[in-house]
Amino acid sequence: LLDDESIDTIFIATRHSTHAEFATRALEAGKHVFVEKPMVVTEDQLDALQNAFESAQRERHTGLMVGLNRRFAPMVQEMRQAMPPGRPKQMIYRVNSGPIPTDSWLHYPEEGGGMLVGEMCHFIDLMQYIAGERPAQVYAQSLTLGRDDLADHDNLSITITFDGGSVGTLCYNTVGDSAAPKERLEVYGQGTVAVLNDFRRLEITQDGSTSTSRAWNQDKGQANQVADTIDGFCVQGRGPISFEELVAGMRAVFAASASLQEGRPVPLTPYEVKHVAP
Repeated sequence: LLDDESIDTIFIATRHSTHAEFATRALEAGKHVFVEKPMVVTEDQLDALQNAFESAQRERHTGLMVGLNRRFAPMVQEMRQAMPPGRPKQMIYRVNSGPIPTDSWLHYPEEGGGMLVGEMCHFIDLMQYIAGERPAQVYAQSLTLGRDDLADHDNLSITITFDGGSVGTLCYNTVGDSAAPKERLEVYGQGTVAVLNDFRRLEITQDGSTSTSRAWNQDKGQANQVADTIDGFCVQGRGPISFEELVAGMRAVFAASASLQEGRPVPLTPYEVKHVAP
């Protein structure tokens, strides 16, 4: 695939630990890349992928996209448009996930990266998108379950302070009941409240009245994501999510892991692509 000049885009849907290697090799071969989440599982992999992406840009505009589909969901688009632009937002994202046994490959640090890396990247990305800002500081705490079959670090509260003044809190847990909805996102800002329930119901309250959108079929944005990716690669030579955003989201994930270990908030520094083809 990498040697075939008739192929200009590689889709990577392998196990987490191979994402960075395959994406790097595809970029080095001059291909656009769509890689499923997570983009990487370690910080060393992130550094290597950043170098590969920047090197590829010296030759031509080369796109890299990660399968973070939720921001492409129709109800998310409606929610973002309803929120006042350029104003700080308060976000509460509750995820009622099912338990993943600790002997699953997903929990092996070098294979799956755990649920923080492999799954929570979705929700951090969506809060970054709704805020329209970049993570500036991350603080994380976990439950203490005292069980061998469930991981403490699968049950987290992560607070992210963004560079424009917004604050987002992700409450991700595996100790709830599957009969309850999986995802609920609440956003508050400048006299507006938006509440998204499981991508089936959206309530927007402004000026004392509430409007409600409903969907029979849950749409988390996968189809829109792929269509926008192909269009971006073919027309603009880049993905619909900027590489800077993708890196910022992964850095926030790794900062949450560091915060758990160190017991303190972890600051983040901005990242910008240094080399772009003319």
